[in-house]
Amino acid sequence: MRHYAIENGYDNPDYKGMTNKQIRKTVNQKDQFYKGIKINCIVRCDYRWMKAKRFTLNGTNQNIWIPNKHLEMDGTLKAGENIDYVFMKRWKQCTKAGIDLSCIAGSKGWNFRKWDLEHREVREA
Repeated sequence: MRHYAIENGYDNPDYKGMTNKQIRKTVNQKDQFYKGIKINCIVRCDYRWMKAKRFTLNGTNQNIWIPNKHLEMDGTLKAGENIDYVFMKRWKQCTKAGIDLSCIAGSKGWNFRKWDLEHREVREA
């Protein structure tokens, strides 16, 4: 039985003809750093159907998803990519992981308190 994503044309052409075991081997499991934040790609076999890859933060159980447009096929960050918005969108997880986002927030003028108040109604709904 074929996977529904393959039948509907969602299969990633980069992984064409590869088995799940081969996909797991292609994922870059080494530590990567983005503006001093250590991230590590989680090995999963379903990346062929996903539009993002999952990364752990600072070696903790906190994780974020980074869109594939910012990544190489093996999960390595592309050089010069700006993924500040990914961390700011999940700033609560970053603080739980012990990450100080001032290196990101200072460059863009992010205001955590203002952002939190503006999005509180959305979270509580």
